[in-house]
Amino acid sequence: MKNQFIGLINRPFVRNVFTVFTGTAVAQVIVVGSSPIITRLYEPEVLGVLGVFLAITGIIQSVGSLTYSSAIVLPKKDGDAKAIVLLSFMISGIISLLVALIFIFLKSQIVSLFQIKEIDSYVLLIPLFVFFGVCAIIADQWLTRKEQFRKITKIMVINTSMVQVAKIGAGLNSPTALFLVYIATFGRVLHATSLSCSQFIWSKKRFNSIKNANWFSISLVNKMAKKYSDFPLYKAPQSFVGNISGKLPILLLTGFFGPVVVGFYALGSRVITLPSSIIAKSFSNVFYPKIAKNFNRGEDIRKLLLKATAALAAIGIIPYAIIIIWGPWLFGFIFGEDWFIAGTYARWLSIMSYFSFIGGACWRVITVIRIQRFALVFSVITVLLSAATLNMTAIYFNDDLLTIASFCVINAILLIFKMFWVLRKAKPSISIPNDSMIQ
Repeated sequence: MKNQFIGLINRPFVRNVFTVFTGTAVAQVIVVGSSPIITRLYEPEVLGVLGVFLAITGIIQSVGSLTYSSAIVLPKKDGDAKAIVLLSFMISGIISLLVALIFIFLKSQIVSLFQIKEIDSYVLLIPLFVFFGVCAIIADQWLTRKEQFRKITKIMVINTSMVQVAKIGAGLNSPTALFLVYIATFGRVLHATSLSCSQFIWSKKRFNSIKNANWFSISLVNKMAKKYSDFPLYKAPQSFVGNISGKLPILLLTGFFGPVVVGFYALGSRVITLPSSIIAKSFSNVFYPKIAKNFNRGEDIRKLLLKATAALAAIGIIPYAIIIIWGPWLFGFIFGEDWFIAGTYARWLSIMSYFSFIGGACWRVITVIRIQRFALVFSVITVLLSAATLNMTAIYFNDDLLTIASFCVINAILLIFKMFWVLRKAKPSISIPNDSMIQ
């Protein structure tokens, strides 16, 4: 038994999962440990403004590289992957510039249209946040391809620590939304710079070899852009629509119930995603390149996917059950009595988040087995049903809790369906590179 355990932990896959898990856990412990201080320094309305800002930047960032960054792990050759890195950087710069121009010339119209007057003073920070956010994703994907998981987690822990300390420091002196937005933007710049620089500290000999490599070839960049064209065609719209669906409650709750409710929802959502951030993300980051390699070799990936999904289902049941049973009391005790309602929201969010958590492996497989077309159609259906549910419940019942509960139940049902569909499409007989039509 002892020898079997030692053999298990010495496996590269298990060791990499443990490395990412440990780093992510430490980062989240820092966030959770500092949150009771932050929630006592800042009013719910202030945190609500930050939530709206992060929701908007998150939606735009999801298509900041037209999702070419997700393809960095897939090519067999490093030269091809480097060409995708360059392509992703070029696209992110163009999109960030376009976003900046749109906000410069149409700021007042956009703020009025989407009823986001709470962040009127900060909209010009959005393109900066988006650009460095995408750069961080690109660098992270390259490090993931090279299995540099220890480096990724080390940078994440340091960056998280600095951001949380800055929030507390600002809260002690001036607990305003202005400082929170500036700190969030600074944190994203720092994270992107740290990840990128970790790859560019080379000797002169190594720098010259990289400079002369074929990833600077425009013809190769064009070749990779065409080869993985299904990413901007299907995955980018799917990611954009999916992020709208995820951020939809924050944007709509702002208009219907104000930033205070958004503050409660944002805290509840952040706490509920902890199991996903600590466990599912750690697992899927290591799982993604492994299953991509297996698929490229023509191996059966369905059994591995089923095992991963079952493992996540077993791991997630306890933390989510705790929130469902004791959520309001825990939130009131940990974050202060003013945040009791956030725990009530968290009960319903747990139902939706549990199914999102156990489907973590399935979501990563979508790009591997190339069923982005299905994911796009499904995301459009999800956002339409979510928007209709939120609007109808808020208008007819004018009840924030009922509105959030309805949204969570609808999305939980949709996630279950999506999971079973991916498991079905991942059958061993899959051998074509492009996704088939939805049957």
